[in-house]
Amino acid sequence: MLARRFSNKNSSSHESWGQRIASPSFRDPLTGLPDRSNFIGQIGEALWRSRRDANYNFAVVALDVRRLKAFNGTFGYNAGDQLLMAVARRLSGIFIGSAELARIGGDKYAILAETGALREAAREFAERVRDVFAAPFDIYERSIAVEFTFGVALGSSAYSHADDVLACAEMATDEAKASRSGIAIFDDTRYAKAKDRLLLETELHSALDHNELTVYYQPLVSLTTGKITGVEALVRWLHPERGIIPPSEFIPIAEATGFITSIDEFVLRTASAQLRQWQERSATDLHMAVNLSRRDLEHGVARRMVAEALKSSGISPESLEVEVTESLAMSDALASITALRELKDDGVSIAMDDFGTGYSSLGALAGLPINTVKIDRSFISSIEADARVKCIVQSIVEMAHTLGLRVIAEGLETQEQLGFLKSIGCDEAQGYLFSSPVPADKIAGLLGCP
Repeated sequence: MLARRFSNKNSSSHESWGQRIASPSFRDPLTGLPDRSNFIGQIGEALWRSRRDANYNFAVVALDVRRLKAFNGTFGYNAGDQLLMAVARRLSGIFIGSAELARIGGDKYAILAETGALREAAREFAERVRDVFAAPFDIYERSIAVEFTFGVALGSSAYSHADDVLACAEMATDEAKASRSGIAIFDDTRYAKAKDRLLLETELHSALDHNELTVYYQPLVSLTTGKITGVEALVRWLHPERGIIPPSEFIPIAEATGFITSIDEFVLRTASAQLRQWQERSATDLHMAVNLSRRDLEHGVARRMVAEALKSSGISPESLEVEVTESLAMSDALASITALRELKDDGVSIAMDDFGTGYSSLGALAGLPINTVKIDRSFISSIEADARVKCIVQSIVEMAHTLGLRVIAEGLETQEQLGFLKSIGCDEAQGYLFSSPVPADKIAGLLGCP
């Protein structure tokens, strides 16, 4: 997890770094290289120097041995240890006296070296290291090619802690796995963003306790009658200093940290209780749509969350619709599909959100436990300008209806879009043409609830 890697410790003094380095216990027993603690001390020395010498520039390169677990499974753990020692020997052979080296984890090594001031200089350095490691390794008289990824953190006085420099290099190795070059670079600008993300994550975990999270609602309107038939519950973060933080900023953090389940449970509980109030105040046919995440389904908590919300609010299962993204609904994850089937068996409706963004086959919908397809807003926004998109949207509606599915258009903004959707028989729509997401009291006004 990104933010967990950053240090919250106070900066150590120049002298304390030296004391750590001097200790003989900070050595990796397998390779003899300095270990992670020792290496962080070396980075601390480099940071100390960079703050006092504007001409001193350094970089930390993290080196990951790819698929070490698979290697051990194929050749045995003894061969794996031989490989790890061979990597250490090759590193030591390259950088005799010219760089600080370390083994910082099971399959991870790191290099601290003085570089030029420019990003390109650090990349060139990493490329030279990569080229050296392109040659195969001789392990037990076998010539074995091994893949590596390289993450680079450019040294800068902007870093608060030596731990942070190494954490950034390690994060860059994660990105490098998707890079054709096998190299990714993390500079101090991204570090500032990462620190801000860490702060946001920390504050998000207390947002629920401080009543900073709230639920807004967006109406779903029947295109046949023009009446509001349901609402979608959408979480908002009312930050005391930053104002409203959009879900696009904090939901990915919540998903990465696992906090998304607590948020989903809060929204589900709040929205169900709110629906019960509206139903008691005359909106008897209204239904509520609530989003659930992949984590809720794959960790087996979705059914419990929904059952508890239904019980505490007193609404019927038929009044609730669970929305999941197209990518999740179309995944091969057995746990997710099983969870959706269980919810549907319990009487809850299932909607596939953002349909079209994952390029799913329309025919594949037949085997999924869903009741509703929601056409992604990117299609709706393009139907006026692109005749091909019109054909796609019409095909979605026709196929979904053939399968007995309800169709909702997302992101409706213009009368022209509305007219076209009505003409092709789309069932419902939501969007700014009707209403933006608003607090509960404004929905009550739209519903005509006393």
